[in-house]
Amino acid sequence: MQTSGRNLEIDSLRGTSIFTMILIHTNAYFLHIPVAFALWDISEFAVPAFIFCSAYVFFLKFESLGKNPDIYYVWKRIKRLLILYYLFLLINIVFVYVGQPKRINTLFILKNLFIIGGFDFNWLVLLFVELVPVMIFLFYVGKKSPLIFYLYSFISCVSLFFLLFFHSPVNYRYIMWIPWSTVVVAAWFFIRNEKKPWFFPLTLVSSLAVFLFSRAFLLSQHQSITQFNNKYPPNLYHISYGVFCVVILYFLLRYPLFKSEIFMKPIHFLSRYSYEVFFVHILMIYIFRTFFKTIPFTWATFFVVVLSLTICIQLAINTIKKMFQLID
Repeated sequence: MQTSGRNLEIDSLRGTSIFTMILIHTNAYFLHIPVAFALWDISEFAVPAFIFCSAYVFFLKFESLGKNPDIYYVWKRIKRLLILYYLFLLINIVFVYVGQPKRINTLFILKNLFIIGGFDFNWLVLLFVELVPVMIFLFYVGKKSPLIFYLYSFISCVSLFFLLFFHSPVNYRYIMWIPWSTVVVAAWFFIRNEKKPWFFPLTLVSSLAVFLFSRAFLLSQHQSITQFNNKYPPNLYHISYGVFCVVILYFLLRYPLFKSEIFMKPIHFLSRYSYEVFFVHILMIYIFRTFFKTIPFTWATFFVVVLSLTICIQLAINTIKKMFQLID
């Protein structure tokens, strides 16, 4: 369903993803509690869903960007991804310097500037930067060179099997775009087949079957089956789980229950400002875990406090932007 050029299911999926990502990051401090651990692990579909939403919108809108859409898209994406990242990086470094001054050194700052290390969270920024040329490449070869498109898709899928059996021989940041490309490919197929009656059940059953197979394999090898331990870089276990969850959520979000204003308004707010909310909630978590460690949070109260303050700060940021006419 689309309204005013926006796909409501994609907006809802993106908003749900940032919601669960906040849950992941807050629950990470309470993994000794079974409920918190279970929710932390179950919610790990967030990044696959984010990538799916980004690729879905890209494939639908890329051609409408006008003359030289590739140049325009690269500039627009890099500007959006990096300007906000470096602004947040500056703010975060200030807070870390106040709370943990020994952590800040030249090497740490350089790693953050080039997004090759430093703060753990910035791997996601690097991933979205890496996927910009990947999506443009797949768009063009998908239209003009199907053989190359399917060859690339095959290589990406093979990488998922490889990473299921072997650990990455190099830093995951440098090669993670290869396995994550499978989610981009999934979005490409999704757009072309979602209205066909066989697509939903086939995708659901196949992704579940692959997930169960990879889970059984990991168990047989006495390896971890937590999603976190199969995410950097992602292997077949993590990607199949992500695709399975995305398919279920995408179709569930079409039902009237999820189209009520009480659900859509906050979720679509999170969707519209998902990238900003991502940075703000990371900062909120750091502030509480560094300067307010004595507050007796539970996993639930910590999540609610971080989520609530993140939304309040984002609303304040929006108000400031409106004052300077930076947003509509």
